[in-house]
Amino acid sequence: MHQNRISSVKARLAEQKVALDQINEKLAHVFMNRNRLKLIEGDNCYRVLSRDEFIATSQLSVGERNAISLCYFFSRINSNVRADQAYQRPLFIVLGDPISSFDFENKIGILSLLREELEKVLFSNPESKVLIMTHDAEMFHHIAKIYDDIEERRSMLAKVGKSNVEKIVSHHYQLSSGRLTEAGTKSFPRLHN
Repeated sequence: MHQNRISSVKARLAEQKVALDQINEKLAHVFMNRNRLKLIEGDNCYRVLSRDEFIATSQLSVGERNAISLCYFFSRINSNVRADQAYQRPLFIVLGDPISSFDFENKIGILSLLREELEKVLFSNPESKVLIMTHDAEMFHHIAKIYDDIEERRSMLAKVGKSNVEKIVSHHYQLSSGRLTEAGTKSFPRLHN
């Protein structure tokens, strides 16, 4: 019995280590610097290391907090899933204004992370869906560009027989005068080999 509990605790600690490593990899991606912001395991907590100095969480900007949250979210999508089955189950992801609290430099990092993660989600299971809500026209155009980039990659892979993704459909809606109306649909048909 004690051996089972010890094994269970060791497994949870190993999973937390993997999640922490994934979060820090994603933070390095967002900030384009491994030392800009990372989480370090402390005594029953995580500590924040910014530019090689420990800081209190109260010193984090709203954008930094949101970056950590988004990286945590994407690291948890595949919790309790073997690495070779990552993103294989159908996912429904909802993001609300994921870049609204970032300065220009960090918006680029967040958009890059979103592009990478959304491609994994959309390529791995045709039933996966992503809903991104924004009130910001600039964000709307950035997300449309991400979908265009993902489709371009899918198209290139399909040409060489390395993609079986049927199509990616992007619906655009707007809320005007209290009514939700379709602002357009962009459907990317599957290329035939």
